[in-house]
Amino acid sequence: MIKEIKKSKLRMLVLSHTSSLGGAELSLLEHLKALSSKMDIYVILPKNGSIITFLKKFVKEIYVVPFFWWCAKGLKLIPYSISNALNLVSLLLVARIIIKVKPDICWTNTMTPPPILGMICKLLNIPHIWFIHEFGKEDHGFSFIIGEKLGYNITARLSKAIFVNSKAVGRKFLRFTYWRKVPIYVIDSIVETPLHIPTIKRACGKKQNNEHIRIVHAGVIKQGKGQEDLIHALSILRDKIKFICYIVGAIEDKEYYRRIKHIIAENGLEKSIIFTGYLPREGVLYLMKNSDIIVICSRSEAFGRVVVESMKLGKAVIATRKGGIVEIIQDGENGLLYEPNDVEELAQKIMLLACDSRLRKMLGEKAKQYAFKRFNGERISKHLLKIIKRVVSEKH
Repeated sequence: MIKEIKKSKLRMLVLSHTSSLGGAELSLLEHLKALSSKMDIYVILPKNGSIITFLKKFVKEIYVVPFFWWCAKGLKLIPYSISNALNLVSLLLVARIIIKVKPDICWTNTMTPPPILGMICKLLNIPHIWFIHEFGKEDHGFSFIIGEKLGYNITARLSKAIFVNSKAVGRKFLRFTYWRKVPIYVIDSIVETPLHIPTIKRACGKKQNNEHIRIVHAGVIKQGKGQEDLIHALSILRDKIKFICYIVGAIEDKEYYRRIKHIIAENGLEKSIIFTGYLPREGVLYLMKNSDIIVICSRSEAFGRVVVESMKLGKAVIATRKGGIVEIIQDGENGLLYEPNDVEELAQKIMLLACDSRLRKMLGEKAKQYAFKRFNGERISKHLLKIIKRVVSEKH
């Protein structure tokens, strides 16, 4: 009797840039969870953190190897350059893990981790992919400590393929790379939203009059997120519509926060604009679910996770005509777009939605249909697995 030989699953080793639960980490979690039934997945983290609780449910093994980013902001460049010398130790530790795991393919998540995984893969002829979720300077204010051109070109040199979360990120990568033109694949985020969103008391605040239009802006408070646009637009509308606006997010730029608080005070909007501070994801989703309009004012968004979450909740969204957002929202079809800094245009679009509940409902329904169709976990995971298998098959 001839026994059928069962082919073993592919093994993948993933290097995560952090151990927390930000947007890029959530995207990584969702992709790996979707792939875990088809692959054996191993993960390297820089330290213990909240992401471990979720990873333990579907990955084979988690390793902790401290390392320093090779990206930094402004004055941090010099100390980061010195500390990156210590990444040689991390490289040796990662090499030991690779020898133990024997992966078929490796994955570095975001542009920020040092190229230690890619370097070892290059030496051992193991396919390596780099998943870039950000622009760098434009959205987070950081860049490679060795310069953008050299950093992007090393990334290309050490990778069999580059994954990006939008065409806009892919275009930037292509502008900076000239040593080697590596294949680039746009991979949508899955963006899961829970079916039941519990009430979070801290998110609710005081009960508001039903006559008020409820507006939500979610994102850390810093200049790149553009909350100032929304505040100026609402100051234009303060005598035209009744509204309550929740600005959700931790304060990352204290000087910017003081400035926008001053604008609010100058326009007498203290009772109409509420800063919630940091909220857990359930709290943010609760506010979004119970809003009438969601506004995203980011100056440069590589993807727009909040945009997709809002759409899946069936909400009318107004967002900036920038970055990856324009690849998701078709103006007037499944949401509205405005030009950053054009507060008059933003005010007009808020006014339009505030005065037309049927338009809000229509945009929200179309947004929901679009988001569930495009950002479908099963579709995306099949596409992703197909590309990974293609990269592995081209190993030699």
